Amino acid sequence: MQLVRIDLPAVTARPAGPGRRIVSAAVALGAAAVLAGCSGSGADSAAAKPEGFDVAAALKQADRSAYSAVMTTRSEADGKTALSLTGRINFNAPTTGSLRMSISPGTAQESGVEQVITDGAAYTRVTKGAGAGQAWQKVPVTDPAKAARVPDLARYAELLLERGPSVQKGQVTKDGVVTQHLSGEIGKDDLRTVDTSVYESVKNSDADGVRTDVWVDREGRIVRLEQWFSLREPGADKETALHQATRFSDFAGPVEVRTPKGA
Repeated sequence: MQLVRIDLPAVTARPAGPGRRIVSAAVALGAAAVLAGCSGSGADSAAAKPEGFDVAAALKQADRSAYSAVMTTRSEADGKTALSLTGRINFNAPTTGSLRMSISPGTAQESGVEQVITDGAAYTRVTKGAGAGQAWQKVPVTDPAKAARVPDLARYAELLLERGPSVQKGQVTKDGVVTQHLSGEIGKDDLRTVDTSVYESVKNSDADGVRTDVWVDREGRIVRLEQWFSLREPGADKETALHQATRFSDFAGPVEVRTPKGA
């Protein structure tokens, strides 16, 4: 499974002045990435139990055919929402889909962005804030450096499992789905290979890695990802705590994504 990183156009979404780096990091996470209608991680339905399905086997046997899912993300900085995102994305195929984002919601700097990712280009427009009403901006995605970056979430789960039995927190029902919960720290060296957007956000921090939790369903799909780390703004007295949670739901067959009208 993969997660899209959104690179926003310069006309909009990154606020100037103090806090720009923090909001940019929240956007880069991606998963920009955390949950619609709630804050924090949400509660498991029961305490973790040692029994349940074999998560390693589920990951290994996961269906590799193309499918789509609704991705819902909420990013927080010091407990305040920095970004919310939702949309349907195709996975196990060229990364295509459509997303709507709200950046710095509830503040004077609030902006809204819509993005449509086709097989070959990403189209972005501002729906709220500075630049709203302008035409779609097209960015070719043939260049990997400019494409929507797509970390391998299954690899996150595999990296956690490599750390030993202590990361396995047991079988729980999460967001209405029976899952195995994994929790541990992903080191910077591993982040460099599995998730370059997160690595770029933390490579110069004092942290050894990023605390990462994933929930894997019986089909070997990652249905939720949460991450925590801290960043210090230049000249700031203290670090800003960042938390992002991304949920994947409403799994279905792949969807056709067309160039938006007027683009």
